[in-house]
Amino acid sequence: MKKILLILLVILVSGALYATPEIGIPYMNKPTIDGKIDANEWQGASRVAGFHLLGGRGPEPNKSVVYVGYDDDNFYLAYRFYGPNKPKGVDRGKSGPYWEDDSIEFFLNGDINQESYYQIIANCSGGFVVFAYNLGGLGDGNDMGGKAVDLNVEYKTYISPAYPDLTASPDDLWWEGEISISWKSLGYSPKEGDEGFLFLARDNVYPVAYNSDYGFAVNNFFEKDKYPIIHFLKDTVVARMYEDIYSDFEIYNPTGNEKSIDIINKIIYDGKISETIKDTIKIPAGKKSEFSLKEKLPKSIFTLITEITENGKILQKTENDIINIEMFSYNYDKEKDKIILNFDFTGFGINKYPYVDLRLMKEDNMLDGFMINITEDKRQQTIEIDMSKYEKGKYTLVCWIKGTVNIVETIKK
Repeated sequence: MKKILLILLVILVSGALYATPEIGIPYMNKPTIDGKIDANEWQGASRVAGFHLLGGRGPEPNKSVVYVGYDDDNFYLAYRFYGPNKPKGVDRGKSGPYWEDDSIEFFLNGDINQESYYQIIANCSGGFVVFAYNLGGLGDGNDMGGKAVDLNVEYKTYISPAYPDLTASPDDLWWEGEISISWKSLGYSPKEGDEGFLFLARDNVYPVAYNSDYGFAVNNFFEKDKYPIIHFLKDTVVARMYEDIYSDFEIYNPTGNEKSIDIINKIIYDGKISETIKDTIKIPAGKKSEFSLKEKLPKSIFTLITEITENGKILQKTENDIINIEMFSYNYDKEKDKIILNFDFTGFGINKYPYVDLRLMKEDNMLDGFMINITEDKRQQTIEIDMSKYEKGKYTLVCWIKGTVNIVETIKK
């Protein structure tokens, strides 16, 4: 039986110190833009989840999941936003304030070497607006300094018919949308290996207003230097390996003086501090410094409290759940011609990671998929995938735990 260890570590920092997440954007087949996410059409996309309240103030109250990909002609994005209340939005015209509705908001740059970038705000009713920044005088790049522009955009939405049933499962209460944007209209032509940036955010206005984002501790939507970096890749599996896996991070010192930073990590196991790790790193003026914890973290399920300090003053304190993927194991049984997967969530808070999304893929095609709910009485589960209907060859097993922990494994039959 093979076991793998993969650590999820998300550190949120603010002020002069921050980490920059990365997202792989895989090359994919063109989906039908009808507002309804089809698993087969989006199987080649990267999945992005793990949104936090703006400013790194903890996890968002409702789950958000985004899928991204591209081809030679277009950038593709789909999203599903969960929540107990039916979203609200109206048609606000070509330049209306769609951020006043339940909406998705994202900033896109398809070429890191260009200063231009775009802000797209699209609401739950199918309305959207596009602002351009640093594009030949169309916008100066300052807060709200963009100019509304017309681009070649396809956008459709769909709201779950389970609303307004208050007895419906939370997994059935969501709204979703699909977007296609022409690279030509954006002025980009990304190729494999190119980089850009993509900042993803959710505007929730009803019944409680909040903003959540995928990234690190941005204090507002216009801190461009903190936007997640994107990598355009032809290999879907490689692209997915960028998703939400941060055992290494970078911190940046934009000042004119060297900084000495203490990083103190307190490992909480069974409600008690089991270990404290302190590291001091020096960051030259105007430079970045890399730091890694992956060789120091224990092989268990625990909570990590991180304090980043300068001269004894806490710059940022965060708390994150870390899980060791030794709770996930598998083997291929040649005699039965089955993949046997075992999940063990014993000792872990069920309310924090209640489901597993599992897919069997060959190249970019999804062959089989499972959604596994982890409940109080089902903390240990075994899943069998019948391989007898598939030919010999290499297959890819992709697993997400609550959309935030990603495992990619190759199975050879």
